[in-house]
Amino acid sequence: MATELITIDGVEYPLDSGTPSAWQTAEQGEVVRWSRDFGFGGGMGAYDSRRFDDYLFVNGLDTTTSPYLRMPPKRISLSANGLGVNGQLPAYIFRVQSDYNWIFVLSGRYVHKFREDGSAPRESIKDFGAGAVCGRPALFKGTWYVPLGGAVFAKTLDTISNAISPADPNSAATDSWASAGSGYYALHYAVVNHSGTTKLAVAGGPDFTTALPAGNEVGYSADGTAPPSGAEANDSSLVISDLLGGNEVTVMDASAVFRMDADGYVVPIVGYVGRHPDINAFPGSNAFQNGPYTYWPHVSGLWRIVGNSALPIGPDADTNWVNRTLDGFKPLQQGDSPFIMWSSVVAYGQWLYATYGRSLVMGQINEDGTVRWHGVVYQADTYEIRCHITDGPVLWITGENEVLRYDLDTDGSMRAIGGNRGEASSSYQFWGGRVTGSPSIAYKVKQWRTIGVELEGDVDATVPVQLAAHMDDAITSTNVGDPITSSGATERSWTAGTADTARSTIPTLKIATTAGHTTGDWRCARMWAEGVTANTYAARINLRRGAPGIGDWEGKLKKLRDLRGGAAVAIIPPGKNSSFTGYVRRVQEEMQEDGGYVVIVFLERWDWDGA
Repeated sequence: MATELITIDGVEYPLDSGTPSAWQTAEQGEVVRWSRDFGFGGGMGAYDSRRFDDYLFVNGLDTTTSPYLRMPPKRISLSANGLGVNGQLPAYIFRVQSDYNWIFVLSGRYVHKFREDGSAPRESIKDFGAGAVCGRPALFKGTWYVPLGGAVFAKTLDTISNAISPADPNSAATDSWASAGSGYYALHYAVVNHSGTTKLAVAGGPDFTTALPAGNEVGYSADGTAPPSGAEANDSSLVISDLLGGNEVTVMDASAVFRMDADGYVVPIVGYVGRHPDINAFPGSNAFQNGPYTYWPHVSGLWRIVGNSALPIGPDADTNWVNRTLDGFKPLQQGDSPFIMWSSVVAYGQWLYATYGRSLVMGQINEDGTVRWHGVVYQADTYEIRCHITDGPVLWITGENEVLRYDLDTDGSMRAIGGNRGEASSSYQFWGGRVTGSPSIAYKVKQWRTIGVELEGDVDATVPVQLAAHMDDAITSTNVGDPITSSGATERSWTAGTADTARSTIPTLKIATTAGHTTGDWRCARMWAEGVTANTYAARINLRRGAPGIGDWEGKLKKLRDLRGGAAVAIIPPGKNSSFTGYVRRVQEEMQEDGGYVVIVFLERWDWDGA
């Protein structure tokens, strides 16, 4: 009987023909599939894909309209030179209806005034003078009250000028502001109802008419004048950083949250959660109430408060959250402040928006007030931002020298806003989560074959879609094929044998809109990727000394050792004339008593659909 031969990298080796298992399949390859066929509504945070609709995170894309991945509504950008929003100051917005609808942006010592529809530049700037720090305003009995801190009397907005777009906003016909009451100091306002009487809650103290070195009291006024007295909310180590109303007031400072009733009785809700050693009075401001829930942004996290209980509910509170940088994007991104922190939060219906540093994230509120996070809607280049919401509803972002406006759907989401979506010359990205296959093969190297998408709507060359993947957790993705610029189902393939193997991959979709993109509703309905593990064959090679046709057995053994774990080589199986491309993964040597070896060589082959 002729000796069967196997050729590995051009060298012939005799099989151990006396053994039935001299050539056999040691392990069958498996197909690894990942797909999002039923939408992307599971939310972000899945570093390892766990559900049929979850993903790692998105940059600028809207995942809330099942089954689609979409660009967000087009935003309006309003220049606001001199607007300073940073980690040191809160920022607030209120809306006033007159001949036009006006938006007043409060930050530091200034009030910036804009037309609500965003159709004109800033109308005017009001400077309240050195020492003024705008706090949370309140609409009380038809009048807007604006607190200005412990060194400048609080103001009321009495008359609104309807001048439109003057050449010099600083010299425009000005609005009329007056001292609140007969003149008193306030840090923040809120409206409360005590036993059927609506009152204005005022943060400040101790007597509200003396300039404040610090303010830790809350008093109540029935007519907007100075409160007759106040009750301490904390031990005066920290000033009050925010105030929310209702049947009672919720008081925030830079390290804790308290409930205070009409009699001044205080119940701590969030105890001491720690402070940055250089933190000031303002972290903890820009909180928000939505139904029974209060949301508090802080350096320690984004907190949901209900009754006397509190829970951190930001994506970073999930122990599975990984705030990685991929393709230069980090979802929760620090701004220009030294404090990495949640800085503002708003909600409308069951939709919540919050800012962390320079990132605006969006989520859907669950029944218990926690949030299913859907991703980063917007991220500023360098500066920190704050978010606000007004009637409409309209979502506002205030940043350094800029105010942005997003129209929202009537339920507070971005879902039903029509085809006016996406910005020109902008980047949008989706990361699908790490794909490893089943637990039994997670550690194995796979050959990744294809990645595809199904696109609908306004798909053209101004919205090119590049499919890519992060191989083995690489921070930079590898593009797969050419960009896609037409609708329908399209698949791209890795080039076989060229950077196509990895134990895991993160399917990625990247869009870089061109300068010619104006409007449209681009949609991704499905996305998928596929790979395979190798077929593993075991060849029992006879390298016994003196075996027929063995030749230089020592040289052949060294050759096999050198190929182990190396590059792909050509392999001709026994009884075949054609080769396949494979890898020598393991060389198991059995020394023989009469000299030489029997060597079991484990060969991996991925192109098992081919020759």
